[in-house]
Amino acid sequence: MLQLGFGFVEVGGVTPRPQPGNPRPRVFRLAEDGAIINRIGLNSEGHAAVAERLRQFRQSGTPGIVSVNLAKNTDSPGAEEDYCAGVRALGPHVDMLVANVSCPNVAWTKALSGDADAVERLVRAVVRVPHLKLGRQPSR
Repeated sequence: MLQLGFGFVEVGGVTPRPQPGNPRPRVFRLAEDGAIINRIGLNSEGHAAVAERLRQFRQSGTPGIVSVNLAKNTDSPGAEEDYCAGVRALGPHVDMLVANVSCPNVAWTKALSGDADAVERLVRAVVRVPHLKLGRQPSR
């Protein structure tokens, strides 16, 4: 995507452990309305697989800004641990991080996105991750 001229690429949502997403079929075309319904969910190969691909991408020397969209596993009891794990595993390989708190296809984000205190706790936990340093620092 970067080689096609996009200004940046966002990878994700990425969960700590692999998960399949919603049952198939997940995408439906409404031809008469010119629309598509997306019920993909958060299918992810997990932090380890994505971190390895990002590491290889960085080693390739391809220029560009890369972001990762962090999410929690559907079966995780709390969000903070999963997001902080994402910062530690993926932060060293990217320029930006995105905390996915509003995926409409996943039930747990509906509760989180409607609770400003929960989102604030999540952000505070993420920025406290020791040695939070993203992969590349912008040139000045």
